[in-house]
Amino acid sequence: MNLLVAALCGILYFIGTSRLGYGLSQATGSPIFYGLILGLVYGELEKGLIIGATIQLIYIGIIFTGGNMPADQSLAGITAIPIALQTGMNVEVAVGLAVPFG
Repeated sequence: MNLLVAALCGILYFIGTSRLGYGLSQATGSPIFYGLILGLVYGELEKGLIIGATIQLIYIGIIFTGGNMPADQSLAGITAIPIALQTGMNVEVAVGLAVPFG
């Protein structure tokens, strides 16, 4: 199961960070989308969405001016959400884990 989740996270991160279509990559690269998919995989949809939405709130006001990416919300979400869902972390601890990765 862990290997499949790691492969899924790698594929989701690639899709979310590739700039094939700006609107599509913005939607698929958001932590709330990762929370939806990983919550379905782990069978904890509500908790996955709550964690993803909370991480999304941190990065909602960041604007990429001049092509500079000051923080990576995709990396923060894709690393913290599966760890939080697998270990049963609280939302606050998961967000605290996500911030250094982002």
